[in-house]
Amino acid sequence: MTQIIYDLAEKRQYQVGLRDELEEVMQNCGGILTKTDLSKLTKMDSFMRESQRLNPNTIGMRIWGVEVSEITPHAVTPLRLTVEPLTLSTGQTIPAGVPIGCFSMSLNESSELHESPENFDGYRFEKLHQEPGGTVTSGTLDFGLGIHACPVMLSSLMPQLNDRTNDTNIVLFLRKY
Repeated sequence: MTQIIYDLAEKRQYQVGLRDELEEVMQNCGGILTKTDLSKLTKMDSFMRESQRLNPNTIGMRIWGVEVSEITPHAVTPLRLTVEPLTLSTGQTIPAGVPIGCFSMSLNESSELHESPENFDGYRFEKLHQEPGGTVTSGTLDFGLGIHACPVMLSSLMPQLNDRTNDTNIVLFLRKY
């Protein structure tokens, strides 16, 4: 979340487009965002994914009581805990209770998956939405996929009623600043 706000502050060229998209969706939904309304924030979704693509959030993260940097000093996401033994196609078995993940930077920095992967393009994933058969899940795992996708991504967009959490809310951040 913090990195996304840093990128938003640093990359001012995206602020107007993101704010305009947000205001249009807010106007169309009467000011009360629902999960359906959030899906219409394609530029916002893209910006957040791009921020996390270049700066995966693993430093200082604790999963199952273990500091992620103790597991790996690199960006391994999404981390999952096996709840039962998992037999791979190679025949190897990962026991239950073992954290597993993949080295996401190999995907994030791949020129086979991303045009100019070393450059920040806040609308990179919005462009994937517009391509026939395109999906934002192509080439990024930092928020996870399917039923295991990170719930914080959506909740970071939802306006909070508690003023103490407003400073971490991207929607309110864009509207107020």
